[in-house]
Amino acid sequence: MSGSVGYGIRAIFVLIASVLLVVELVSLAWSLSLTRTITRSVHNLYQGTQHVSSGDFSHQIPVRGADQLSALARSFNSMTGQIRHFIGEMRKKEKLESELEIAREVQARLFPRTVPELKTLESRHPPSRDARSVRHSLDKLWISSSNVIWANSGKNREPSPSLENPSRCPS
Repeated sequence: MSGSVGYGIRAIFVLIASVLLVVELVSLAWSLSLTRTITRSVHNLYQGTQHVSSGDFSHQIPVRGADQLSALARSFNSMTGQIRHFIGEMRKKEKLESELEIAREVQARLFPRTVPELKTLESRHPPSRDARSVRHSLDKLWISSSNVIWANSGKNREPSPSLENPSRCPS
């Protein structure tokens, strides 16, 4: 009987050792997989930073999963997208500024810096009157034409104050 007890204990030890060996192998495989996933994500992020440091903002990091490293990769991709957008906007602005500078140069070449003196115009035409003297002349003309119309109408009435005094006329 002692031999059968020893055989039973040995079988239990072999069974426990086998279970522990399987658990050990599964945990080893799982840790290798986890290590590979982490190192792959970190390596992808490292490559992305190398692309960015060389000026390549179009590089996108592949996103796998929903863990923190995947969130970091999504954030990195978003950041490079925003940088690309801002660089595009900056290039458009620089292009517009250079076109504006060219337009200023063309304008400076085409338009004179000083008013040209034309003696022929000055000698043929007397200097113009100011706006007040022109309005005063027009008021006199309007009053005289109104008086003629009023006199021809045959009605005897007093002229309105605006006709007698053009300074009281509404502007």
